[in-house]
Amino acid sequence: EKTEQYTQLIKARDADGIMELLTDVAVEDRVVERVALKAATFGQDVVSGSAASSSKLKIAPEVVGTLYRKWIMPLTKEVE
Repeated sequence: EKTEQYTQLIKARDADGIMELLTDVAVEDRVVERVALKAATFGQDVVSGSAASSSKLKIAPEVVGTLYRKWIMPLTKEVE
């Protein structure tokens, strides 16, 4: 079903239509949430030999999520 839609859009050279068909907002939102969570987890400033984890982050997880949504996702879709 989607194959036919993609074929028609490709024949019509409708790049915007292809991007719209590729985009699943719910999936993208979940991916951005996971990216922000990983940034919060792995972006902690950990002191060697300290048993307690530090709550100081090297970068705000929201910034990483925004960068991912704004730059990485569009590039990925362009490659697809």
